[in-house]
Amino acid sequence: MRQMFREFKRAPARIITSVLALALALGAMGVFAIPAVASSSLRDSVGADRMANIAFDTTASGAIDIASAAESVPGVDDALAEVIVHVDTESLGGTLLPLVGRDLADIRVDVVSATRGRLPISDGEVLVTDGVAEVGDAFAVTAPDGHRTKLTVVGVGGTTFWAGESVAFSTLPTATDLAGIDGANHVVVRATDTSDDSLRTTADAVRDRLAADGVTLTDLPITVPDGTHPIEDEISQVSTLIGFLGIVAGLVALVLLGSTTNTLITERTREAAVMRALGARNRPLRRRLRRLAVAIAAAAVVIGLPLGVLISNVIARMVMQEFLDITPGVAVSVPVLVVSAVFAIAGAALVASGAARRVTKIPLATALRDRDGSPFGRRRAERAVAG
Repeated sequence: MRQMFREFKRAPARIITSVLALALALGAMGVFAIPAVASSSLRDSVGADRMANIAFDTTASGAIDIASAAESVPGVDDALAEVIVHVDTESLGGTLLPLVGRDLADIRVDVVSATRGRLPISDGEVLVTDGVAEVGDAFAVTAPDGHRTKLTVVGVGGTTFWAGESVAFSTLPTATDLAGIDGANHVVVRATDTSDDSLRTTADAVRDRLAADGVTLTDLPITVPDGTHPIEDEISQVSTLIGFLGIVAGLVALVLLGSTTNTLITERTREAAVMRALGARNRPLRRRLRRLAVAIAAAAVVIGLPLGVLISNVIARMVMQEFLDITPGVAVSVPVLVVSAVFAIAGAALVASGAARRVTKIPLATALRDRDGSPFGRRRAERAVAG
């Protein structure tokens, strides 16, 4: 400790600057943790919303209770019947808007919640996802059979299964009137085993059970395995692009660490030569020279890792609020923290070892005459950098 304090007094401004700059670079490497932080928050929302693992588009069920039929299949925990109809929204740009009719009070599967306003309770009321419309807006829609209906927005929100989509939710009577069908044409299922293979097996069993009641599928089932979020891949891609900043930050940290360490060690060329002349062996001497670099890296780790946690959570929150209107909790990626710490400490030791080895290999007579350490520009690589 005393040696570290003496070293600090030699060049306090340079050492403090090096510690802070390296800490900032390590903090910037925290962007590598964004996918893990985002994934943790996304999967929390999957559990909170009891998101469906399998979704089936079917023919109109009529009097058949397709939810009960699906629940009778082994491996199915819960099922919910829905009506999905695509309506033309001229006042909203003329795009087709999926409208999902369901029992909004049922919280067993795909819980729909309102972030603003309330859930629909009467015919003609809808809750829309963020960006479609605002609470209090009213707009006309055209059903597939051509008849027009006016809908009133009473809430803004949604559910995890429809994350990132423009969609409206209504009561079952509103949706069945627009679809012009009897019964339901969609059923969502929560399965006991959410592995990919098991979901396919369960989907086949549900299809066969519905077919036995005369209800057939109109499209392939949608499966979401292992509690993943529907747009987890897209968020990971965005996070990976941001992660390239972490690579740049790591390179900057390595260059900064190398230049600072090399300067601090080579300035002690003559001091090391005196110790060699007094009988000090090279290995203990190199170890002594490395200590300062490792201490700088350790101090940077103490400052940089909490900064990295802050950066990763702030960016993850910005991304998720922009794309999902979700405010995630604080999460920490332990692997990224460990790798960052090892990178800093091991990198410092490695770079310092090279500098210490060069210093101790300088001929003793030459080193004793050295008043400036081993200044920049003596090696060919340094002269090349200088141009």
